[in-house]
Amino acid sequence: MTEYIEFEVFGVMLRYYDEERIERLMTGRGTTSGANKKNTAKWKTMTQTNMNGYKSICITDKNVRVHRVVFKAHNLSWDITDNSKNNFIDHIDMVRSNNKIENLRIATNQQNLFNTDAKGYCFHKGENKYQARIMRDSKMIHLGYFTKEADAHEAYLNAKLIYHKLV
Repeated sequence: MTEYIEFEVFGVMLRYYDEERIERLMTGRGTTSGANKKNTAKWKTMTQTNMNGYKSICITDKNVRVHRVVFKAHNLSWDITDNSKNNFIDHIDMVRSNNKIENLRIATNQQNLFNTDAKGYCFHKGENKYQARIMRDSKMIHLGYFTKEADAHEAYLNAKLIYHKLV
């Protein structure tokens, strides 16, 4: 017997089997006729679409990202409707389509932005060198000027370990 988790999102009952198979309870459930009327619930596998690399499903006219549904299935007390800056679901490996629960965590907006493949440097024409810099708490931190592009990138990666550490 296949195991699943049932829960409600936006007034719709969902069944979660894994990140690839999520079903919804169809409204207007049929009944058999006669004296032995019984409820015959109909479940339908939800089609996942790809939006900017994120998988999503449509629940009551709302496109909901699958990674949020997966996280909700494993954390039933978590509020999926909370869209505040402290309630992002972050992909640890930065692969938007990898919705395995082991790859998901709650993050603030800032922590979610830390987890990107930002280059962290650019060529500064005035100095004729590469400038490395990093953002923290809406402030730009200058890391230095470098003759070699690789050195500027390394300075950024080292600073990322210090300034973008996820707790």
